[in-house]
Amino acid sequence: MSDLSQAKQHLIAWNGIALRAPEDWNIGAIGGDLKQGYLRIDDSEMARIEIKWAQAGSQAVDVSSIVEKYLRDMQKGKKGRDTTVQRDITLSTRRKSRHKRGLECFAWQAETQGFGAAWYCPACEKTVIIQVMGNLDEPLRKVAEPIILDMDDHPRDEFLTWSTYGFTCQTPQRFKLTGQKLMAGLIELSLEADGEKLHLARWGMANVALKHKTLKEWGQKELAKRVSRYTTEVTEESYRGDECVTIEGRTNLPQEKLMSFVQHCLGKPFPDRVKAYLWHCAESNKIMYLEGVLDRENLGLLDEVRERMPCHGPADTAAPTEPEAE
Repeated sequence: MSDLSQAKQHLIAWNGIALRAPEDWNIGAIGGDLKQGYLRIDDSEMARIEIKWAQAGSQAVDVSSIVEKYLRDMQKGKKGRDTTVQRDITLSTRRKSRHKRGLECFAWQAETQGFGAAWYCPACEKTVIIQVMGNLDEPLRKVAEPIILDMDDHPRDEFLTWSTYGFTCQTPQRFKLTGQKLMAGLIELSLEADGEKLHLARWGMANVALKHKTLKEWGQKELAKRVSRYTTEVTEESYRGDECVTIEGRTNLPQEKLMSFVQHCLGKPFPDRVKAYLWHCAESNKIMYLEGVLDRENLGLLDEVRERMPCHGPADTAAPTEPEAE
């Protein structure tokens, strides 16, 4: 069996949670939002990481009781199977638990094993509980410690990081996730804020999709329904040295044109414009897409989001950094 502690790592990020894990571990289940939610990360055989977070406010939080309830519920789920639980565990002193107040660690063993921790973060006022799971013959503690201690539980700035299946991007915090499709060959994220919308996508195996079509021809067919409400102009250019198609347009619906006129006369924004970038990254063999339905004054936001949407190479702008010494 290969040593998981030496496995190549990649970034996994969702709703403010960001961590590094072995590259064959990816998101298996999700729920909730930035304030309260659930994230499960799987490999091809089993659940590997489970994370739960919840808004707690600025009041004092009893982390120990959170761990106790979590372990009690876990044991109930194992339906009477013998489970050994250990609570008096400390993490390696070579790392600092910055922003993890009241950190309490635990471990358990049954037919598999788990190593986890819970804490309160005063910066985002959330409680977080995480466990890393594995087979009995795996060096689980060695794998789990850096995952737990280096994990971010809230965004570093005004942008949220999303990363799974090799797709990484960052979007403004004001945009809330409204839908997603997570597959190895196709990743799609849809977000919305005050009527404005962002849609980000990545297709794999670009060489197959573009075998008998140009990027423009492929995009006109694949994206036709997405931009059918707009009168658009399509141009071709280069981005990061790769071919890129830019789509720009304005709503062609009379009622939206009228609403836009009225709202702008009142000095209020109205999302009546669409702008989108479609580019083919030859190095990674991917097709990338970014679309914004935005007010005319906010179209520049799309360029900033595109710069935070790497199509190849390491996702440096989104990667968690090593915790600072306290």
